[in-house]
This record gives sequence, structure tokens and C-alpha cells, in this order.
Amino acid sequence: MQLFTHPFSTAWRDKFSAFSQAVPMISFTPQGIVTEVNDLFLKGMGYTRAEVLGQPHKIFCTPEFVASDAYRLHWQGLQQGKSISGNIKRVHKNGEVIWLEATYVPVLNKQGKVIEIIKIASDVTEHINESHEHQGVLQAIDRSTALITFTPDGNILSANANFIKVMGYSLHQIQGQSHAMFCLPEWHNSSEYRSHWQQLKKGEFIVGRFERLNSRGQSVWLEASYNPVLDDEGRVVKVVKIAQDITQQMTQQRQQQSMMNHVHTGFVE
Repeated sequence: MQLFTHPFSTAWRDKFSAFSQAVPMISFTPQGIVTEVNDLFLKGMGYTRAEVLGQPHKIFCTPEFVASDAYRLHWQGLQQGKSISGNIKRVHKNGEVIWLEATYVPVLNKQGKVIEIIKIASDVTEHINESHEHQGVLQAIDRSTALITFTPDGNILSANANFIKVMGYSLHQIQGQSHAMFCLPEWHNSSEYRSHWQQLKKGEFIVGRFERLNSRGQSVWLEASYNPVLDDEGRVVKVVKIAQDITQQMTQQRQQQSMMNHVHTGFVE
């Protein structure tokens, strides 16, 4: 297939032709009219060649994007010779939204004028949808639980509004401070506390009920999990703690236990 409407060296054209056999590609005039497209792009978008040749780029876009300033600036930038790349939202022939990781490359003539736009793309819909789903889960967790993030050494990186509310601090007061600030002195000075962070540094997660102190020095009970986050090489880069405030539940349990002990003592006497 002839992907270009302008002359190139035979060697360069052969290399690009081979490249076009491996990745979805499409070309446009500087005004956004389709001049050529390869089979991989057509397969990904659900069209035939006859359906897209001579058509405007906007047939692949949502109406909202076409009507936006962003769309106008998109083509304005390309006409000025500026390359554009990123994850872009497009519409399949069947109306389904798809995501492409794409690069638009303006092709210039000897006078520096843009004469054609080449787009190279790959379908990343599955990855983007998974990312959006993951983000949705994180947002749901953030809304419903107390979250705080630490360095592997236990220094506070960030915390959400729920955690701030439970502990009675502002983010400014705790950022950069040690996790030990929330702990009973006898625990953070213990070998058990050192073991706690050694486990996390090794990538081991910890789940349990923990007694902590709020900004007023009052006891707060958290049912929490400490979750080490690893990089691509398996090194712990941070620790995320997800917690629920169970102070009221623990207080009631202690009161009930105290009453039972009192009743038991009465019977013994």
C-alpha cells in the first residue's frame, strides 16, 4: 500500500513500509482528511478502506471532542508542525469507545510546510479500562476508609481526609513525621515495633487491630492492613495503610468484659 502522497528515498520508504506492516497507521491531509490507512488500523476501528478514505478525521471521535477547543487546537498544532502523542479516546464503527496510544507526526516538505500527517497507533483499551476500574476502586476505598501512606522507613507521605478526621491532625502536622507519633510509647520503643517495620520492608503485609493515640492523646482503635507497594524490581517503595475506626466497638467489648468479670467476681465471693 502507498502510505504517502509525497516522494521519499527508496530506502526510507522500504523501512517505513515494513514498519506499517507491524503497527496500525493512518495518514491525513493537514486539514484532517484521510488519505491512506493500513489494514491493522482498519481492523482496530471496524471500517473498510472505502469507508474512511476521503473522510474527515472526526469520524473516529466523540461529538463532544469534535466540538471542543481541544480538537481545534489539536489540528492547529499539527498544521504548525508539532507532533502529538498520548492516550486518546476514539469511537469504533460500532459506537464503542476505544483508547489508542498514538503519535501524530507532521511531515514537512523542503520548504518546511506541513504536507501530510502520519498517525501511528496501538489499541490500549483493555489497559485503560483496567486503569479506570482500578482508579474507581481506589476512589471508593478512599471515600469509605482511612488511608495513610508511609516510606519504607515509616515516615508519613500522605493521608486522606478520613484518616485526618479520625486522628485529629491536619495533613501539614503529620506529613514527614514518623509513624511512631501515633503509637503508645511502650510499643514504639519495643523490639516488636522494630520487627513490624522490618516485615514491611521485606514486602510482608500486616493485618490486625491496633491501638493508637489521636492528637489529644486519647486511645483510638484501628482495624487495619499495612500493604507494601513494590516497584518493578520487587523493592518496597512505600507502605499503604487502610484502616477502619473500631474505637466504639472496642470500648463496648471492654465494657461488656468488665461487666462479665464483675459478675463472675460476685459469684466467686
